[in-house]
Amino acid sequence: MKPLLLTTILSLSLLATQSARAADYHVSSDGRFGCADKDYFKKIVTIAAQGDQAAFKKTLLSGLSGGVCTLFEDGEPVYLVKAGFASVKIRRAGDTKEYWTNRETIK
Repeated sequence: MKPLLLTTILSLSLLATQSARAADYHVSSDGRFGCADKDYFKKIVTIAAQGDQAAFKKTLLSGLSGGVCTLFEDGEPVYLVKAGFASVKIRRAGDTKEYWTNRETIK
């Protein structure tokens, strides 16, 4: 039974390697953020649109320190998971965690 399991694992590994491709998109600039929780992301965007910089910083920092949100770096490779009208869900290359962000974050 063990040889069969080993053969299966090796076959899946080879398949994954053969099907690997470059990331769909890249992050458009520094200072872009995303949140795993879509409602939390919307909350931050709403606060920013209201022009309340103090509340924006406080809410974003809370999300970053709690692991709900992340900051992206310019040129970072990402995959598009889901596209909405004004927001998209992306994941970093090599990672499984997904984040909601503005459509302008990716190019």
